Amino acid sequence: MSRAIGHTFLLSLTAVLLCGAELYKWVDENGVVHYSATPPDDRAAAVIELAPAPVDSPTAHQPPGQDEVQAPDVAWYEQWLAEQRERKRLEKQRTEEQSLSRAEEETHLLEQCTTVRRRLEILQTACPVFFDGQGVLRVKCPRETVWVYKGEQRYLSDEERATMLRHYRQQLADCEARGF
Repeated sequence: MSRAIGHTFLLSLTAVLLCGAELYKWVDENGVVHYSATPPDDRAAAVIELAPAPVDSPTAHQPPGQDEVQAPDVAWYEQWLAEQRERKRLEKQRTEEQSLSRAEEETHLLEQCTTVRRRLEILQTACPVFFDGQGVLRVKCPRETVWVYKGEQRYLSDEERATMLRHYRQQLADCEARGF
């Protein structure tokens, strides 16, 4: 019997807590304490004030640490993943741009070094050297075919030739230091 009273009490208390209503306490003629949502008709009962349970959220009846913690953590994690994806995408793009820039720079340096080698070869010949009408450095040796160039040919003096040789030898040393 005592168990039935205990279960009745817990059931009544749960119902009262869920409704946010008043709880009444009274003692019957046998000295047994009773709790109920309605006061007895024949006896005086003490009113027990209870605060209503919050019913504004669907997770009010779940144990703490369940969904109310998971929802913000999941949102944070999703945001963090999106940021990581964006960071990796930008890093990959930056790496590709740097690789492309390096390749363009190496191609440009290779062209420059090739030009330096050709000009040194021309300047080191024993034949006269001149700039044609288009600004290209040329050599005029007696046994070679004579080309007709548009514009006036400007031959280099010995001083100009020596200065250009020093200049191109320095550039060739720079090219070789870079591995070109």
